[in-house]
Amino acid sequence: MADQSALKALYVVGCLDMLACSLYLPLMVDHLRSLGLSYFSIGVLGSLYSGVQLVSSPIIGSWSDIRGHRSVLQLTLLVSSTFYFVLGAATTFPLIFIARFFQGISEHTQVLCGSLLAGVVPSDKQSEVQGHFASFGGLGFIIGPIIGGHLIEYDNGFQHVCSIIAFVSIINFVLVYILIPNIQPSSNKKNKNTAEEYDVRHPSTPSTTENINSSERRSNDKADIKSTSRLKEVSPRYEIFQAVSELLNINWKLYWDVFLLKFFSDVTLSLHYQNVVIILKEVHNLSPTWIGYTMSLMAVVGVAASSLTGLISRLYKNDGTHAKRTLHACILFVFPFLLLCITSNLSLMITCFMLISATYSLLRITISEIILQRTSADQMGSLVGCAQSMFSLSHLVSPITSGVAHELYGFQGPTVLKAITALITLSASCSLFRHKVKNV
Repeated sequence: MADQSALKALYVVGCLDMLACSLYLPLMVDHLRSLGLSYFSIGVLGSLYSGVQLVSSPIIGSWSDIRGHRSVLQLTLLVSSTFYFVLGAATTFPLIFIARFFQGISEHTQVLCGSLLAGVVPSDKQSEVQGHFASFGGLGFIIGPIIGGHLIEYDNGFQHVCSIIAFVSIINFVLVYILIPNIQPSSNKKNKNTAEEYDVRHPSTPSTTENINSSERRSNDKADIKSTSRLKEVSPRYEIFQAVSELLNINWKLYWDVFLLKFFSDVTLSLHYQNVVIILKEVHNLSPTWIGYTMSLMAVVGVAASSLTGLISRLYKNDGTHAKRTLHACILFVFPFLLLCITSNLSLMITCFMLISATYSLLRITISEIILQRTSADQMGSLVGCAQSMFSLSHLVSPITSGVAHELYGFQGPTVLKAITALITLSASCSLFRHKVKNV
């Protein structure tokens, strides 16, 4: 049975994290421009953040499999809070660069919360719970821009926003510390053996072999406690090294199709969101207020779709591999992108935007379920972290390709490009449909 207090705490943490994220993102470019930064410098900062996320996400996920998802989440929340204070006070490019670098390393709350959810919720409830978690995150993403838009009007508004985000991270730290159970990683047995080998190679480290032999003569419970305490003596440097090593031991042949699907779906959505404002403003001359209403409505539709995942799962109760629902979601995902290529009607465009938000929300949750289904418990954080890296990689690729397409072909260039990547996403789902999931 799920730990209800931990479950509710994770919902709140996910909501507050997305609220904090949406507080500053719409304001970032204008703030950096007010400091005199060029668009190129702003682009460098954006690529820096995504690039650091791309590299750090699987490492943080793998490390959390070793150290524990709760402990790593607490550490990343504290680091994130610190550097939001720095970002709010920064007025020079080098200091902003440093702040964004460490934010890229530490902002993995959604990934780590996803791993924690898998530890407190039975497998048959994962779909429903993941949907509720996404809904709470979407709720935060709806509220955030409204609050941020009001705060930015005050003197030093951006600094106030960053201070609030830092405070929200501290609140999340307290919630995790008090309400989330300290679930031991299931890889402890493997780590115990590896720690023993590490002690042999490093004689200065207290002998692990002697402790293990001693604990084996006691009861199983005492042995588990002893091995856990020994793991805490291993240095963080070694744990990070082991985290990277474990990534190389993952059977990537088992996951290539689902990661290909995730990458192109994320690229498609990233291209879409980068061009929505341009289309609404330059093609249809909508005011910023109405553009904001449109973006909020898209978020509301995404949240509503996420909340229906439990019901949809019951409709696909015989779809044990999630392949059929993924294929159907991808067909619905592709359709509005193809329609956008041939229409200029504003009402029809907005309808397409809503359908894209709904189908992507369902597709994102389904992909997460497939990854969790295929993954053993001791590699869960690593694989979820790699999935987050696909998202970060998409945010590295899409700005460049979108800019080139827009420069060569105008606003229709990115529109056609989105349709192409959506079709590739559909092709990947067809491959997934033919894939038979093996029990691991």
